[in-house]
Amino acid sequence: VPPGAGGDSAAALDTARSLIGREYGDPAGASGEAVGPDSPFMHCAQFVNAVYPDLPPRAPELQGMATPGLEPKAGDVLTSNSPAPWGHVGIMTEKGTVIHSIPGVGVHESSLAEFEASSPVTGVIPR
Repeated sequence: VPPGAGGDSAAALDTARSLIGREYGDPAGASGEAVGPDSPFMHCAQFVNAVYPDLPPRAPELQGMATPGLEPKAGDVLTSNSPAPWGHVGIMTEKGTVIHSIPGVGVHESSLAEFEASSPVTGVIPR
C-alpha cells in the first residue's frame, strides 16, 4: 500500500519531508517520467509521485485528477494551472504549509501563501 493510501497522511508527510533539500530538475530530461525518492533532482510532479507512486509524475495529469473547491487536508495534493505551461503541484501538511519543488529552491516546505503567490490552488486530490 503506497504511503497516504487509506488516509495515512503521517507516513506520506514523513516521506515528503525526507525529500526536502532535493534539487529542482528532471534527470529524465524533461520527459515527465517518474524518478523515485532516491533521485537527487525532481520537479514538482516527480516529487508528488515519489511520495505517492500511484499518482502520475506529470502536473497536467494531476490537475485532471483534482477536484476544484475542496478544503485541503494533511497529505492531500494541491494542484494549480499556473504557472504556464505545466502548472504546479504540492502536498499539504498538518501545519497548513505546503511541501513542493520549485526552480532555484528545490523541494522545500513553505506557507500556503507562498505556494499560491505564483500558483493559485485550482484543485485538490484527496489522499
